[in-house]
Amino acid sequence: MLHRRYHAFRSGRYCIPNDEGEEIREKVQHDMMKELLDGRLFLAPIGDNPQKIIDLGTGFGQWTIEGMLEFNLPGGRTLTNL
Repeated sequence: MLHRRYHAFRSGRYCIPNDEGEEIREKVQHDMMKELLDGRLFLAPIGDNPQKIIDLGTGFGQWTIEGMLEFNLPGGRTLTNL
């Protein structure tokens, strides 16, 4: 049986594990979504030069990191896990 790690903050309020197995699952899900979107991170018409990226519960941060790299944004211009 696998031993999973869960958030201790407000125990029981967030029922999804936050361990290595969950990170792998989220990475696979992220890669599958990019495959479905033909390699794109989003479909919204945001233009060619966004100034900020905001991450609102998109998981472990891969989406934000890839967006930051795609638009050459410095790390200080991203807001993650708000």
